[in-house]
Amino acid sequence: MIFAYSINDIDNVLIDPWSGIHAISGIILSNINISNSSNFYVAILWEIIENSRLGPILWNIIGFDNYEGDAYINIISDIKLLKSISRIINIFIIKIIC
Repeated sequence: MIFAYSINDIDNVLIDPWSGIHAISGIILSNINISNSSNFYVAILWEIIENSRLGPILWNIIGFDNYEGDAYINIISDIKLLKSISRIINIFIIKIIC
């Protein structure tokens, strides 16, 4: 399945509501002049933290007490989405400036 159609699909499919947060993160990181390669490493670091034993603890602190980690397809999608959006924004900004 590609899209999350129900709450049970979240974190288990290619694109879910959290994918938008990853896209926005890519935009923010680009706008504060973080390089594309650094964005990639930030995304990987977050996914490692989120899907480690620390992840459920962090999510529980902010009120998501049922978090059990992401499916591999969702982890890869989140990283790729952040990097892709960041790169697109950087290219777009460079074309406007130049």
